[in-house]
Amino acid sequence: MAKWITHEPGIYEASDGRKRKKPFQWRQTIRGEKHFESFATLKEARSAKRAKLAEVEKHGSIALQFREDDWRELSQAREKLRPFGVSLLAAVDDFVARQAKGGGVIRERIDRYVALQRARGVGSRQVKNIEGLLAALSGSAGELEPAQVDRRLVMSLLNGLAEAGKSPRTVANHRSEWHAFFQHLADEGAIPEAPTATILARHLPKVRASRKNPLELADVLRIMRFMESERPKWAGWMALQFFLGVRASEASRFRWEWMDQQSRRVVIPGWWFDAESGEMRQGTKTEDSWMIDAAPANLWAWVAKYGRKSGPVEAPFWQTFRTQIERGGVVEKWPHNCRRDSFCTYHMSMLRNPAATALILKHRGTDMLWQSYMGQLRSEAEGRAYFGIYPGFELLAL
Repeated sequence: MAKWITHEPGIYEASDGRKRKKPFQWRQTIRGEKHFESFATLKEARSAKRAKLAEVEKHGSIALQFREDDWRELSQAREKLRPFGVSLLAAVDDFVARQAKGGGVIRERIDRYVALQRARGVGSRQVKNIEGLLAALSGSAGELEPAQVDRRLVMSLLNGLAEAGKSPRTVANHRSEWHAFFQHLADEGAIPEAPTATILARHLPKVRASRKNPLELADVLRIMRFMESERPKWAGWMALQFFLGVRASEASRFRWEWMDQQSRRVVIPGWWFDAESGEMRQGTKTEDSWMIDAAPANLWAWVAKYGRKSGPVEAPFWQTFRTQIERGGVVEKWPHNCRRDSFCTYHMSMLRNPAATALILKHRGTDMLWQSYMGQLRSEAEGRAYFGIYPGFELLAL
C-alpha cells in the first residue's frame, strides 16, 4: 500500500515507488463533488487544483456551472419545443406558474423552500436553523393547502409554542421564519398574501432579557492558567471569547488571518471562501463583515503567543472539553454563555461606555447592554484587572 506525502491540502505524492508514472494525486471534495486525479508532476496536480478552485471562486456558491449532461438536456429540450414555436424560457415560465398555483401541501412546500435556500448558497448552519423553525409549522399544518392557513391558525400555533414552554424569543424567531416562508409563497402567487403579515411583535409574548452569567475574576484566571499549562493549542480560541467577546459558534470558525497584529485590527468577513472544501462559509452571525480596531491590549498578547499568521483557530470538541474542565476542578459548573457575558460585564465595568462595548459586539445599539448588564457591573478596578490577564501573568491587584 502506497505511503503518501502531503504537499498541501488535497495534493499527495506516493513515496514508495509503486506509482512511478503518475505518483502525484489530487484528492479533494469541492462543493459536494469529489475530485480524484493522478498526475506525472507536482506542477500538473497543483495546476488542476488551482484551475478548479478559481472556477469555484469566480462563479461563487450560488451560480452553478452546467456539466455536459446539463447542456445535453437543454439542447434536447429546445429541439422538442421548436416544432411548436415555443421558447425554452416560455416553457419554464409556464411550468413555474402552474407549480405556484398547485404546488402541494405545506409540508411539500417547506421541503422545496428549504432546498431552495440550500441551492442559493445559504450556509448549512442557517439552513439547519430554518428547518428547525419550520418543523413546528410542518408538524401542525403540514397536510393543509397554503390557502387553508390563515392568521387565526398561525396565532394559535404560536400561542401553542408559548404554552409548551418555548421562550418569548423562540416564539418570535418562529414567527419571523414562518413569515419569510409564507411571503415566499405569496411572491410565487400560491397565496394572495402572507397570513403572518399582520402578526406584529406586540401580538407575541414579550421578550425578556436572558439571565447573564459572568464568571468571577478568579475563575477566569484559573481557566486561562489551565489553558496555558494543559491545553495551549486552544488558548487562543479561549482568549477570543473572554477578551473579544466572540460568540462560541463564531470562535469555532475563526481564522487567524482576520487578525492583523501590526495594525491591531480584527476584520471578520461576512462570508469567506474555504479553499479546502471549495465552499463559501459564514463568518459572522449576521452574514456581513465587521471590523474591530479597539480590541483590549491583553488580547493581542494572547494572539502573539498562541496565534498563527493564517489558518483556522484550533478549537476542541466543546462538550467533551467542558466536561474535562468541570471534572478537573477548574470551574465547578460551566454557566451558559459565560465567556461572552464575562467580556460584556467587565468591559462595561472598565470603560463605563456602553457604546464602545456595543461596537465590538456588533450590537445595533446600547439598549440590550443597559437592560442586560447594568445589574451585573463590577468596579472599574475589577474591569481593569480582568483585561490585565496576560499570558503567564498573575491577576492584577485590586
